[in-house]
Amino acid sequence: MRGSRHFPSVLGAGLLVAWAARPVAASVDAPGPWHVNLNLGAGGAGGDFANTVEKPVAFDVNLSKGSRAWRFGAGLEYSSMAMKPPYAAENDWSRMSTYALASRVFNHEGRVRPYLQARVGLARVHPRSLVFLVIPREDYEAGENPTHAANGFGLSLVPGAEIGLVPTLSLDLSAAFTAYSTSDLDLSAIGQPPAGAGNEWHLRGGLTWRPRRGTRGYRGGGVEEEGTDADDGPVQLELPLAPGIAPDGAAALRRAA
Repeated sequence: MRGSRHFPSVLGAGLLVAWAARPVAASVDAPGPWHVNLNLGAGGAGGDFANTVEKPVAFDVNLSKGSRAWRFGAGLEYSSMAMKPPYAAENDWSRMSTYALASRVFNHEGRVRPYLQARVGLARVHPRSLVFLVIPREDYEAGENPTHAANGFGLSLVPGAEIGLVPTLSLDLSAAFTAYSTSDLDLSAIGQPPAGAGNEWHLRGGLTWRPRRGTRGYRGGGVEEEGTDADDGPVQLELPLAPGIAPDGAAALRRAA
């Protein structure tokens, strides 16, 4: 009797695993090899800037290619960080990164696709608070940066999972850990030593869109035509026979073609 009470839970867990692992049916309208990813995240900041900024909010967009276990691409991330008290009312700091990425996707044919992504690229940190003015207020013009920025490089690790919603659209849930190193910023205006190495972490949510693959077209009359895909090879399309054409007639048409 005790085992029977647990049977529904075990059965439910088994069905969930089976649903997550089942492959997405292939068709001529199946998603192609390109992936467009948009994410929004929030978290915390540390490193040399731990006493200066907090509560980063990051927007990330990237484009990658690959329809199996590996994807490669590039992207852009923008992060906005608030200054800590007593400077909380000041303008935010920004960090912008352009990066190349490589992703290892697990269960790539299933509905739930865990992945691990690595990134490397350029980083730019810019404190926009007027506390750090290097040009007097009365002297700088619209569009001019009155505060110094620092340039360097960054590394990121992004573990996450895609959850298929429809064949071409997936929910993307992930965490991101970023470390960056730039030239030193002068923080003497707020009583802090120069800083140039920082890190951020974010919990993120977003969407991944895969445009549908294309085909070369149709001949009609029940003749098979090949569509091509850069990653998956030829796709055989079997069209319905036109009225009055027998199967052996269709075969003759194929031989003549």
